Parts: sequence; C-alpha cells; structure tokens
Amino acid sequence: MIRQLLMVALVLGGGWISPSVLAETHEKSEIWLRAMNEAYSTLSFRGNLVFQNAQGLNTLSIVRDLSGNQHRARMVYLDGRYREVVRDGELVTFLNSDQVLRFEHGETVVTPEQMLRRFSALGDSYRSEFVGRDRVAGRAAIMVNVVPGDRHRYGYQLWLDEQTGLLLKSLMLDDKGGVLERLQFVSLQVGSDIRPEELRLSVDVQQLPEQLVTTHRIESRLDLDETDRPLNWQVGWVPAGFSLTQRDERRSPVGKHPVDSLMYSDGLASFSLFVELDDENLLSEATDSNGATTAISRVFRDHEDYYMVTVVGEIPLGTAERIAVSIAPTQR
Repeated sequence: MIRQLLMVALVLGGGWISPSVLAETHEKSEIWLRAMNEAYSTLSFRGNLVFQNAQGLNTLSIVRDLSGNQHRARMVYLDGRYREVVRDGELVTFLNSDQVLRFEHGETVVTPEQMLRRFSALGDSYRSEFVGRDRVAGRAAIMVNVVPGDRHRYGYQLWLDEQTGLLLKSLMLDDKGGVLERLQFVSLQVGSDIRPEELRLSVDVQQLPEQLVTTHRIESRLDLDETDRPLNWQVGWVPAGFSLTQRDERRSPVGKHPVDSLMYSDGLASFSLFVELDDENLLSEATDSNGATTAISRVFRDHEDYYMVTVVGEIPLGTAERIAVSIAPTQR
C-alpha cells in the first residue's frame, strides 16, 4: 500500500524523483498521512498501548476488527478500577465497574481507539514535515511533525508504522515543546484473525438490572443550514480556520434556563462554547488548564441580564480567554 501511494504521487507530480530528494519534501509527509488514514480505515489489529495526559497514565489493551460489515472494537483499561469500551458499528458501550453507558449513533464519542484517526482531517491551519525514521514497539516507524500555523492550536509529533502506515505513537505539544498528551503502542499485531469473543463486553447487558444501564442517543451532525432559534448573543472572535460544526440546546445542570451549546473545529482541534442566562447568580467565573484541556468561564451583561460564558477544549488558555471575552449581546 505504501509503495503504491508513493508511485501514484510521483506520477501525478510529472516524473520520477529520487528517493533522497523525496525524503526531504513536504509531499512525502502528506503521502504518509494519507497512508495512515487508509490504514485506519482498512486494517484489523490487536495490541497494548499507553495513554498519558494531565489525569495520569493508563495502559489499555485494544482489539479492532474491520473484516465484517461494520466497525467493531474492544478496549480494556489495565490500570485502576475495571473499565472497558466496546464499539459495535454505531453503538458504543462503556462499562465502569458495574455501571453501563450505551451511546447509539456514537461515532462522535471519543475513545482511545478514535484518537488513532484524529489526523484524518488535517486542515489548512497545519503543515506537515517528514522528519526521519525511528522504532516504536519493535516496529520500524516514520516520523512526521504536524506544525500549527499560529499560536491558537497545538502541534504534534507522529510515528507511523513503516510497513502499514498505522499510527504507532503521537505526542501533543505546547508552544514550548512540552508534552501535553502521549498515545503510544507498546505491542501491536496487524491483520491477525480476531475471534468474536475478543470483541464482546465482559458482561451481558441484558442480564443487568435496568437501573444500571443508561442509553443515550447521539444525533448526527447538525445541519447548519436549518433555521435555528435566534441567539441573544454573538461570537465576536474565533481563531482563523475554526468553523461551527454543531449547535444545540442543553439542560442546565444547575439553573432553570437552557444552555446554548456551539462546537467549533479546525479538523483536528475543537472547542465547545456554552452560554447560559444566569439570573439567579448561581455561577461564578473560573479558569482551569489541565494539560491539553482548557476550561474558562466569564460573565457578560446584556442590560439587566447576566450570562455565563464557558469555553472548553484542547486549545491554549490565552485563546480560550479571547474567545470568551468576545461574546457580546446581539445588536438590536
């Protein structure tokens, strides 16, 4: 697959290029990123990986099967209290001790396995660079840097399996080169026959008491062309490259008024914006930066009404602050 992609790129480029020249070009990194995305879409595998962020380090076992008509996978946390995640098509099930959460149409639910495909929509706000070769989990790897175009998003270092293109390791980096998040295989078997029992939840959900099972239905991506309820506020600024991908209305966990929720993405990074009428002074301003995740809440006033604005996402603190303070009442 890798060799075929390289040959196609050379032909489209108008001629043969020596490997020594190709190895230093931006085009080569783009070829490897395309190979990575194709590998995620086509290959079954099993392995163990580590995931580390500000909350700590976890080791997981993962089994993924694409041999049938739908995407199936199972992840088991090997540290701390027992947890597992099972994906069967669009149904995602989380088992935490004896509590079960099920998400219908859960392709948007973030799991460690989903993080292996996070670079499939690398937009114009980033550039990629071929770095060289290395080894990860005993496998030959290609190193690619994903460099942000400005200070409003994070950068990444990637290690891709030289044989298949699968992502073997990724580091999320702040603007000083500090590691915010690490995802890394420690063992990997690609293309192995996956047995059905390897993909099953360890408990029979049908046998559990009804109060231990909660099912959520996640709607598909919002059609932004639909006419929505007019907002009483407006967003004054978001970083270039971010666009609105979802808008909905949620129940407030503390107040009596609904919460407007907007999600923005640049194809790789994303953040959510929440605005809630606070006429009972229940909420307070706050700032929290925990590794890659930033959460910031600010208040703005519209005549006699006060609104709480909260920005949450994997963006730098200064960027979240600028977004939050840009919220203002809609001009009337």
